[in-house]
Amino acid sequence: ATISQTIALNEYEEKVLTFCRNWQQGQEQFVLQTSGSTGEPKPITLSRNQLIASAKMTGQVFGLCPNDHALVCLNVDYIAGMMMLVRGMELDLRMTVITPIGNPLANFGETDQFDFMALVPLQLQHILQNEPSKVPILNNMKAVIVGGAAINPRIEEEIQSLTVPIYATYGMTETVSHIAIRLLNDEKRADYFTVLPNITIGTDQRDCLHIRGSVTNFELVQTNDVVEL
Repeated sequence: ATISQTIALNEYEEKVLTFCRNWQQGQEQFVLQTSGSTGEPKPITLSRNQLIASAKMTGQVFGLCPNDHALVCLNVDYIAGMMMLVRGMELDLRMTVITPIGNPLANFGETDQFDFMALVPLQLQHILQNEPSKVPILNNMKAVIVGGAAINPRIEEEIQSLTVPIYATYGMTETVSHIAIRLLNDEKRADYFTVLPNITIGTDQRDCLHIRGSVTNFELVQTNDVVEL
């Protein structure tokens, strides 16, 4: 069924459908709550062009193609979940959307296949430690991105046995999700984050990161994160 024909079965599904309908009808501005990376948490307005720029950047970096299948399992009230919906619509992906839970693969079996998924570290930890039978679903994906919090070193060691590339992400609401990634597994695993295309970074006198690019509407976003470049 198309989005316009879909009927929501619960409050969360209604929230997802409302955003998707508004997007398809051309809504130009979206208000979200910031996480506090650049100061006190506050509402911030993001433009449609910023969200599109972020979606295209992600599609380019991870080789996402039309009809690839994305599992959307992060809360769409926040930038990480919202951007999964935008990527789906802008990159012509198939999307399976579920209410966020600790183990997003709980209700899927070995025959279910996805190409891309975004998780928080606790979700990845739950899958690895409590649902090892779901690992083949992960290994069939093009990439899994993990963000929102630091990843436990023990979990980072556990994922070395996975064949799917798993990336830690760095970003915030003000940068429309991630602007840098770090490969966590495989022989090419990295110690540092790599900035994505069309993003410019630098530091202030405190050695705190600032960011500029199409995802920030070319405005300078100054963070309070001390970094080494």
